[in-house]
Amino acid sequence: MNKSPLIISFLNVGHGDSIVIILPSSNNQEKRAIVIDSPKGEKTLDYLRQNNVKHIETIYITHPDTDHYMGISYLVSNFLKIGQIGSICFNNVKEAIGVNGKYKQLLRLMANYNHTIGIKLIPGFIQDSCIENSIENCNITMQYPTYAELTEAITNSNSNNMSIVLQIKYFGHTILLPGDLEHEGWLLINNRIDSNTCDILKLPHHGDHYDQELTTEKIIDYTQPSIAIISTAENESYNHPNVETINILKDKNIHVYCTQATRICSDRCKEEHCPCANDIIISIDKNKMEIIPDQKALFSIKSCFENAKCI
Repeated sequence: MNKSPLIISFLNVGHGDSIVIILPSSNNQEKRAIVIDSPKGEKTLDYLRQNNVKHIETIYITHPDTDHYMGISYLVSNFLKIGQIGSICFNNVKEAIGVNGKYKQLLRLMANYNHTIGIKLIPGFIQDSCIENSIENCNITMQYPTYAELTEAITNSNSNNMSIVLQIKYFGHTILLPGDLEHEGWLLINNRIDSNTCDILKLPHHGDHYDQELTTEKIIDYTQPSIAIISTAENESYNHPNVETINILKDKNIHVYCTQATRICSDRCKEEHCPCANDIIISIDKNKMEIIPDQKALFSIKSCFENAKCI
């Protein structure tokens, strides 16, 4: 029986992450998806509706930063009007919540849905088995954190190193989704993930540059992606993506896809919203992997920017 391809979509949500994985299905099967983070629930919900998804297997909240979870409440409340949600995976620890009232509000909402309609709540750390989903030859594996690693990140008050790290394998292709994992977390995970087999790496922390013990360059050399994806936008608080990261990727001939361009990327981008690759859609089946926009279209987009750093 023919199956639809695996679709992995990196949505343009500004400075933040929202990833939707539409699982393979046959023509008579209900479409199922996995959602990883959402700072803009309206955008994620619209994408699910457009693709006629009626069942979310799991929503992952990689870590308790607003640019990853802020849209989850909206997404959950409104998706339940049109479909079902199986589980939500997150880390419910007092130290991670801190005094953030918005995150506490989200936790109360999830607890209510667990009680009233049975949405399963899953702790976001490696337990007995790290295989989270294995559906139609698609393996989605949690590679980080263990409970000890989560505890260390909490002790150091580092929410980025609380990030759930997922690895997707499908028909020989590997996609690594590390949330906002910083270099201390990479030191712990470095001997756990498969080296030299990463087709696509979602750059951690929106293309930030690490220059400590495990540098950005060493992370890229270890994972050796052919494609790097950066979910980012102009933000007064952060200079993402970092120009050093862009230069490393360019020097290593790695194709760079950014959801938006910023003044770090191009002299022309001074407005608030400056799309580059925009939504990035990856399609994988047993015969090939395709990406939208393709390289020709992406080069055409980048060539419109003044002094673009990545071409």
